[in-house]
Amino acid sequence: MNKLYLSYKDVLLPPQQMFTESKAIKRGMHYQSIRSLECLVLTYWPNGKPCSLVNFFLQERGYLATGLETLETYASQLTPLIQFCHESNINFEDLTDQTFTKFINLLKLRKGRDRSKIRNITKNHCATLVDRSIQFLVWLQRNYSLTGSLIVGKESDNPQITIIEKFNKHTGRYYFKHIHSPEISQPVKTKRVMPEDAIATLKDEVFKKASPYFANKFNRFGRETDTNLTMRYMYARRTFSIWFLERTGGRPSELANYEVPDREEYAEKYNLVLPVAKKRKRQWPTRNFQLTDYDITEVNAYLDCRQEYVDHLISLGRLDEAPLSMILTEQGKPMKTRSLQKDFSRLVKSAGLYSEKISMSLFRHRFITLHILLELRDELGEDADSKHRLTDIWGEAVRRKICDRVAEKTGHADGDSLRPYYDRVFAMAKVTDGKTAVERSNDTESAMHTLLRLLYTSIKEGIALEERLSAFINEIADHIEATVPKRAA
Repeated sequence: MNKLYLSYKDVLLPPQQMFTESKAIKRGMHYQSIRSLECLVLTYWPNGKPCSLVNFFLQERGYLATGLETLETYASQLTPLIQFCHESNINFEDLTDQTFTKFINLLKLRKGRDRSKIRNITKNHCATLVDRSIQFLVWLQRNYSLTGSLIVGKESDNPQITIIEKFNKHTGRYYFKHIHSPEISQPVKTKRVMPEDAIATLKDEVFKKASPYFANKFNRFGRETDTNLTMRYMYARRTFSIWFLERTGGRPSELANYEVPDREEYAEKYNLVLPVAKKRKRQWPTRNFQLTDYDITEVNAYLDCRQEYVDHLISLGRLDEAPLSMILTEQGKPMKTRSLQKDFSRLVKSAGLYSEKISMSLFRHRFITLHILLELRDELGEDADSKHRLTDIWGEAVRRKICDRVAEKTGHADGDSLRPYYDRVFAMAKVTDGKTAVERSNDTESAMHTLLRLLYTSIKEGIALEERLSAFINEIADHIEATVPKRAA
């Protein structure tokens, strides 16, 4: 199936002429309403002509979608319907039960993306394509039907295409299904987490990529100074990205849309205000992430390197001003989510982890699973080692309380959506030293990340690790001395 759409970012639509009242028309008085979209996807027929009705549908979706990827998914899912109607020489509004059933049967015979394997697309994928097509046809008859007849509807309404109304108990919404559409099989409710050995391997690979060997291969600008600075920044960016994903449980899109924070504010409050990617939200909400002293040094280390790199690009005239985005490309431009994911995929491949299905999202799964575990351990207290106690206490009330706590950390709207992670809870820990399990885990994880960064830096710069550690300890001590009175107050 050929791609039948084009994608655009930050689109200004043509001005719309708006008359204030009928008398103003006679006087020629009007005002212009300029509409803008963060993203826009335009489809076209196989002959190259624009598919206007689908484009109107996607434009309306564009006001509700959170990113370009969502609209591209919609366009990709409607491409088979566009292709079928073109090959059948039939308009959308002229589809019938007979032709739509033929469309579904052709979808069932469609091959998957992996051309090396002779297999049809999955039932779930086929059902998704049919459901999206029905959604579009329902929208079409509500907004742009030219015939006045009912395109889709219940059998009692005598429509051209008969659909069945079903209820989703999880969302509380009704949806439409065609009788010949495959039933979606429910996936196994388990969530894979990022393996601990994979995290260590990735961090090693980030360090290797910063070696002189790769710097020679990377000579992008043709000048040694530029190359060294670029490699230093890429090392800092990748290190910070892994820290962000591992420590905050953030989504890749949240990392890409994160802006440079105020140093004084997060150092004083021990808190980062992070964006939360939510569907159907033009303005992203935020969540608070509590920092440790080690976390603050990590954020500071990246910001220092980022600032040095941005200043260099500005001095060379490659940038006019410092961008707001936290994560930048080698050219100093805001890095998109897809670019982040592609860079991570290349890192995974070069690290030899291609045999495992490693993605950035697994960090978030690991974070959620870990914090469900830690909250459970805090809830159990002294009974944390008792498996029988775990069985007794793991009732609905406790489960909801724990998941709501974790949902606040991750930005989930409803703690109930974290149920699939329960299967990953495999151990428990005790509360000691007056700290909760969550606090102890945060301290340990952030400290290990920092110590590993110091080790890599000492090797790369030829400085004894003891000297690096001494300087780091002094830095931490100074920071604590400066902030403890504020925190106590």
